[in-house]
Amino acid sequence: MSNAPWRSMDTAPKDGSWVLLHVPRGLDTGTVTIGSYHRAEERDQDGRFVAGQWDGWRGMDADTLPSHCEPAHWAPLPPPPGETAP
Repeated sequence: MSNAPWRSMDTAPKDGSWVLLHVPRGLDTGTVTIGSYHRAEERDQDGRFVAGQWDGWRGMDADTLPSHCEPAHWAPLPPPPGETAP
């Protein structure tokens, strides 16, 4: 795991980077998941506008986290096995 401490959500990247998210309520109590911040104006892999979406945190399964599942903290992803952190 990453040696970086958990950080406040106001410092979380909102550029689509994948990060660890601590979601203390709503999913399973104390869940840690991987997610990224999604902006409504983003486009899919084919360049098409993603209609019906809104700004917010999205889990790996591409579902937007509901408001009652807002992340409380974030941390950078650890490097893959055999690689070192930048």
